[in-house]
Order: sequence, then C-alpha cells, then structure tokens
Amino acid sequence: FYATAARYGEGREGWRRLMDAEISSLARALRAAKLGTVRPLTARAVVAMMLHQQNPSRPPLMVSGVKADQMGLPSQDQWNSTWVQGTNPITGEEVVWGHRTAMITAENMETGERTPYWLLSLLHNAGSGARTLSFQLETVPAEQARQLASKDVVRDMAAVIAKQKKGQLVDPATDVNLKSARARGADLMPGTGQHGVNWVGFITISAQTQAGLTEAARRLEETAGQSAGIQKLEWLDTYQSAAAGTTWPIYRGTRPAVPTLGAKMMNQLAGRGEKEEKVA
Repeated sequence: FYATAARYGEGREGWRRLMDAEISSLARALRAAKLGTVRPLTARAVVAMMLHQQNPSRPPLMVSGVKADQMGLPSQDQWNSTWVQGTNPITGEEVVWGHRTAMITAENMETGERTPYWLLSLLHNAGSGARTLSFQLETVPAEQARQLASKDVVRDMAAVIAKQKKGQLVDPATDVNLKSARARGADLMPGTGQHGVNWVGFITISAQTQAGLTEAARRLEETAGQSAGIQKLEWLDTYQSAAAGTTWPIYRGTRPAVPTLGAKMMNQLAGRGEKEEKVA
C-alpha cells in the first residue's frame, strides 16, 4: 500500500489519491457488472450506516448529527451476544438491540450448482429480526486457480479409480466434487477472463430481546441448512462485540490465499516477488 500510494503523492495526500483511484475503479467494475446505480458513500454516510447496524432503530443513511470519528455506541457483552444501547431518533425513546454473528466458510458448504440468488433465503426466509450479510473476496489469479482446480480433479479421479479397483461404489460426494472441480477448470480456461476467488462470509442477526435473538439464531441455522446448502454456521461466540464489525462496511482481514510452489517460482522468475514490491 505504501509503495503504491507513494506513486500518487507524498504522505497522506498519496493515500487519498490512491483511494480515489481505487474507489473509482471499483465503481466502474460494479456498473459494468450491471449492479444498478453505484454511488460511493461519504465518510459520514459510512459512519451513519455503522450506527444503523448497531442500532437498527436509526435510519440507515441518517447523517444528521453524525461525526466521522464517532462510530461506536455503548454496549454490553454476553457469552453469545453483544447488546447495544441507543436512541430511536424518530421517537426519542431509549432502545436496546442484541447482535450475534456467524461465519460462513467454503469448508462448511455443500458441493453443488447454485444460482446467483442462493443467498436470498438467508435474508428473506430466515424468520424475524434484522439480518446483515457480508462477504470478503480476494481474487486469485487465473493461472494459480487453474492449478488448484487441476489438483482437485486429479485427487478426486484417483479416489474414484481406487474405489472402482476395490469393487466399491463411488461415494456420491466424491462424484459431485469431481464434477465441481471440472466445472471450475472449464470456467478458468485461458481466454475466458475468469479468475478464482478466496472468500469468507459473515452474517449478523439482530433483535431487541434475548428470546427474539435466540429464535432468530435457530431459524437462521434451519434456513442455512435446508435452503442455502450451508452445513454449519460457525458462531463467533465469546467475542461477539468484535465479530459484529465483520459485517460493517469497514471490515478487512481475509487471510490471503497461499500460492502454490509453482506459482511462487513463476512470480519470482517474472519479477513479481516480495523483493520487487519492497523496492518499488
């Protein structure tokens, strides 16, 4: 980040110009993806959204009285939830909202085809309460993603052949995994412009009572397993106050995908190693 920002200017001015360039680039990409009207939020609007997520009684983009450096509300933590105290700006009444956050990982997903709308069930058919869904994405270069897909194909084919030699029936899960790996390989063929992705998802449920929060968690787990193909939600209990921030519009922290040994060697030969980044 420092090396790239230095190309735009000195100190914080370089940071601002780099961020302007990145925000503009992302907005163009979202428009090109036909995601409708794209309007980057101001700093105060981002804070207003965060205040709304802590206190859903507050309208989401109500910037009146918002300060860009004051984004937190008083809270009290319990083992499996965090409770935020706030005010309903419409009625002036004091309100309390409880929040609980779970993590969604690829390891806990059922393998199979999905439509672009597979997540809608978590938002519209998961019972009462408010729900906030967030995914952190890291693009994996196509060449590296193809290598990973090829390894998965070889592994699954070896498992199928081994079972056939023993006269055993092929596990349906292995067959589905093999089809999935082949489909990924086809999607990543040279010339398609497709890349791989490293991702993690988070979902926060919010309710005004402990009973409501417990019921919302139960209904969400049921919907995740029956409608979204999520075998397990990993509840981030014992640190729910920090976990809630994973669905705010400021969260970063996805663990980068680990390049294969071959990808590392090719990067070094092409001059894209760590030393070049430090020199730049």
